[in-house]
Amino acid sequence: MKQNIYTKIMISSVCIFSLSCTSVQPVSSGYVHDKAIHKISVLSDTHLQTGNLSDGISYINAWNHEIIEAALDQIDADDTDLLILCGDNTNSGKKEEHEELISLLKEMDVDVIVVPGNHDLGMTETDDFEKMYRMYGYGTAFSKDTASLSYCTVYDNVMIVVLDTNQDANGKTGIPEFTEQTFDWLEQQLQYAQHENLTVICAGHYPLITRQSGEFTQKKRIMRLLNQYEVPLYVCGHLHYHAVNDNGNLKEVVVSQTTSYPVSYSTIEMNEEVMGVSSVAVDVESWAKNNGRKETELLNFNSYLQTQFARKCEDVVSVLAEGKEISQADLLLAQDLFYKAMKYRSDGTLHAHREEIRNHNGYSAFQIISEGTIWNTWIPLVLVEADPDTEGFSIELKP
Repeated sequence: MKQNIYTKIMISSVCIFSLSCTSVQPVSSGYVHDKAIHKISVLSDTHLQTGNLSDGISYINAWNHEIIEAALDQIDADDTDLLILCGDNTNSGKKEEHEELISLLKEMDVDVIVVPGNHDLGMTETDDFEKMYRMYGYGTAFSKDTASLSYCTVYDNVMIVVLDTNQDANGKTGIPEFTEQTFDWLEQQLQYAQHENLTVICAGHYPLITRQSGEFTQKKRIMRLLNQYEVPLYVCGHLHYHAVNDNGNLKEVVVSQTTSYPVSYSTIEMNEEVMGVSSVAVDVESWAKNNGRKETELLNFNSYLQTQFARKCEDVVSVLAEGKEISQADLLLAQDLFYKAMKYRSDGTLHAHREEIRNHNGYSAFQIISEGTIWNTWIPLVLVEADPDTEGFSIELKP
């Protein structure tokens, strides 16, 4: 395991930086990592689970552990400077799940920053979470918010601000709600980054911009603050599919669930002038061959994954159709529509297939089958939100 290299810096309690007409109040004493960041990998919603995978509280791929190991090995071999785990890294938040994840992270030669997700705190107290991940963000944080699990890490050229989007105002896991103290802390870090000319990347579990992120009641206030300080990028997860959204100058990347179709993660590559964001497929087949695995599903993982994904989509529509008067022909058309919409959305190509989905012969049948469920408004919504940037985009950074 590579040890973090950092320089400890002390911020004097009387130090105030002048910024236009405002002042930056002193931030907490902390660490500045003595290196620049040029390549970041982002995983989300790995839902690592110990024990019987069928006992999970969320959908878990039968090869959950193998996918996670393949992704971490691929990132470790890919000249990555920093790995961000964007929450729901474990499935139920049990101590043994966190311990298993940490054992995998210890094998990596990459700096790691952990974001807490709602599943991660399901059976773990916040104090214990911070202690367990001391080597993966909290122990070398530049500053920590005492009202939540939010913290920030500073490198030569970038500040990573981790937002704890899981706690309510009383510090309990529930509907996310920032305290005024957390808002003050966040603005303090953004002011410092602005003064030091650091590029800021924010990371949280819940999305802020997408209309499917209704849980976060204060997201508009957070977006205003991030736009005010010209933060270019917010990375998150939770929705289990890849999406890109805009609010002012802020780009939001919703990272897909790494352990489900299409089994991928996001990368951020940056220099002084530009930041590029793209998706990378996890090569499970190569990992299986390199590790001497003999299972047919792993050695032919791409075809296995496609088959399982199609079957899952068919099952969703079949359940929706129970008790509905629908012909077998219309059921098959609705299943085909749903599969294609899900596949294109997951692949990041739905924007190029809007008219195909809107004009699909199964569209009307699916709307009838899904009436009275959240799926009834789902296809119209994702068609509106489909963005070409899901296939990759770049951001010009301010000098």
